[in-house]
Amino acid sequence: MDRSLPWGNPPGNASTHLGSGEPGKALILSSAAEVPPPDEIERLIPPGRGKLRIGFEPALSEDAATALDVSRLKEALPDLYLFGDSRGITFLRVISRQEVLANADIIVAAAGEFRRTAEDLILKVARKLNVETRAFEDPFHRLWRQRPPQSWRRFVRDQIMKLLPDHGWMPNRLPGGWDWGFHGCSCDFLNLRTGQRLDVCLGYPGEFGVLDPYYFTVFCRTTLGLESVAPLFVDPFYDAHRALELLADSGRLTRIHRNPPLTHQEGICAPPSVAASV
Repeated sequence: MDRSLPWGNPPGNASTHLGSGEPGKALILSSAAEVPPPDEIERLIPPGRGKLRIGFEPALSEDAATALDVSRLKEALPDLYLFGDSRGITFLRVISRQEVLANADIIVAAAGEFRRTAEDLILKVARKLNVETRAFEDPFHRLWRQRPPQSWRRFVRDQIMKLLPDHGWMPNRLPGGWDWGFHGCSCDFLNLRTGQRLDVCLGYPGEFGVLDPYYFTVFCRTTLGLESVAPLFVDPFYDAHRALELLADSGRLTRIHRNPPLTHQEGICAPPSVAASV
């Protein structure tokens, strides 16, 4: 069984998006002491959005994992993501801080466009179902008092189905060519005329513009007018994740927490002023 290491696992569900065709290399080492220095790791990673996998055979012990100075590697390699398990570390080159900050205005504007579009579509769904928009917030607060985390997906579905009778999980039609459907803690929208797609995260207090990195990339790739943003996210999850984190740290985007007791789940969105100006 793999042991979690101090540097953790990929953020969110990012592991499902790893390995999307980027060039990569692999090393097999027998101990943590053999991990190359930062400059050598940088040299080993192929150009562009390359990646390097350092495997350990046998897997690292808990003491060996603790002794490995991962914080030093992270500090020395700011444009790489580091994550792994007891069998190895993956280093993935992502969009640089310089590139994110140079394109901050258009990325923030795209986040504002997402927020505006998401709010408009959620309002239309609420009107269609004759409920208030807060109906898409409250169930997530109530259900966690009643069910353990391992059953949350099924229970979210059941609660929404009770709240919104006669509307199943198959997509439903909205004016303007939009199909929509609930899944997990999100509502997925697809415009059958234009191909535009967005996935709206639910369960945040009064906020429907929270950005899932992968689906933010999908939104940018399918939205007219965002042609200059989409190419920045070569890797659909990791590049967008890095950009959103940097822009939130710089104050250009806003961090928000889910309703209690889900406050450990944090999202990033455009502030209302940005959405209003788009």
